[in-house]
Amino acid sequence: MNSDQNQMPQEKKLYDDSHTIIFRIINRHFYNSIGEEGFEIIAEYIREINAKTAFDLGSGNGNATMWFAENCGLHIFGIEPLSTLFNRALHSIKARGLSDRIQLENQDFYSASFEGRAPFDVVLGIDTFCYFTDRRDLISRLRSLLRDGGRILFTDLVIEEPHPAATIYFKKYNLAGPLRFDDYRRMFQGLGFTELKFEAITPRFLTHWTEVNGRVLKLKDQIISATREEAFLSYLNSTEIILSGIKDGNVGYVMGIMQKA
Repeated sequence: MNSDQNQMPQEKKLYDDSHTIIFRIINRHFYNSIGEEGFEIIAEYIREINAKTAFDLGSGNGNATMWFAENCGLHIFGIEPLSTLFNRALHSIKARGLSDRIQLENQDFYSASFEGRAPFDVVLGIDTFCYFTDRRDLISRLRSLLRDGGRILFTDLVIEEPHPAATIYFKKYNLAGPLRFDDYRRMFQGLGFTELKFEAITPRFLTHWTEVNGRVLKLKDQIISATREEAFLSYLNSTEIILSGIKDGNVGYVMGIMQKA
């Protein structure tokens, strides 16, 4: 089931030690594209089908995984390919007393084994589809993990027109090129999903990223002291680049709730 083209990126291409330190200093959660208000929207669709089990595609530092376990009563199997995030997630899950509800593996999606697992009620893909070049292949494989009537709940970047600055951002963080909004919607429909929600949430995304940028500026001295000035400037420049694409109307964000027909 391995595929070199589609594997999650290696750790060194995503977050170095400086990024990890900055994330900790600014208390940046790995779901800041939608915030807790966005989570509540997704949670309604999970509760609606009385979901009990979930697969989490890329659990990051565990914050999102724990939120859904606690607020939706889910038992979650998640994967996280980056060892620094995986280890932090394990520590947080244990500290919150959720080890009996959340099982994590330090694997990428294409090497993880699902043998012997019952179909999941839901698949969570919060800000993780953007690491897969072939979205069609990814979604098709995720569909096979769902029970009939199960749901994929995800957020992802979309793009309407090429944007040179945003392209630099995608390459820097090893992100796959985003799809157009309508093409993304048609892809799900063609793969046998019923659309429950496919909504542009760019304003919410912009609000959160702007807030993160403001937090970075306020904590400039602390960040530089803990890392180095180059790391501070690199992080700030990266967020300004993606914000420029959003403000120009070329880059957007989508929240999707799709049900397996």
